[in-house]
Amino acid sequence: MISPKLVEVGRHLNIELITNSELQQLTGEPGHFTAHVRENPRYIDVVKCTSCGECAQVCPVDLKDGYNEGLSIKKAVFKQYAQAIPGAFAINKRGTAPCRSSCPAHVSVQGFIALIQQGKYREALALFKQDHPFPGVCGRVCHHPCEGVCTRNQVDDTLSIQYLHRFLADRDLESEQPYLPEKKAERPEKVAIIGAGPAGLTCAYYLAIEGYQVTVYEKLPVLGGMLTVGI
Repeated sequence: MISPKLVEVGRHLNIELITNSELQQLTGEPGHFTAHVRENPRYIDVVKCTSCGECAQVCPVDLKDGYNEGLSIKKAVFKQYAQAIPGAFAINKRGTAPCRSSCPAHVSVQGFIALIQQGKYREALALFKQDHPFPGVCGRVCHHPCEGVCTRNQVDDTLSIQYLHRFLADRDLESEQPYLPEKKAERPEKVAIIGAGPAGLTCAYYLAIEGYQVTVYEKLPVLGGMLTVGI
């Protein structure tokens, strides 16, 4: 019932709506107040969001809907209700998961596991490779500190995170069309990388995605450095 009035207020030239915020302190006298407001991050650009809802349709994370007293489920990316002002969506983030914090590559562990759960294996691999280009190798030799801090063990047992991204890599290699990241438009700059070990190949991978023309130089007859000749 208050939505029409909200629209009217939102259009008023002398009123600024500050949503997703908390009043921290209010000082002064009537007619001359100073307000200290803490605006929480939305993680979505309000200006660019068209409120189409496509982000919520593909979001793999389900949460209890606090707006409906937890009686229904919403996605981690959401709009509070249809007539909400502003109409932009927001992302509910509760800090960084322990598994991601402990990962040397800072891989989005919760994200790719949620996609695996939905059978979106290619999307899960793409998400993993945003932070780490070698899921297959890491799935075999990593000492997996993420599993040591996995909070799932408070319920039953730690998730086998290492084997999950190993599964993604092996499945992709066995497919008829292995995953290839989309490259940006080619840039005129050329980059030379000395050494085709893990660091050199990682640099080459991400620079190539950004459109740079990359050449890798390696003294050995094989690529991979310690991944090939040391492990």
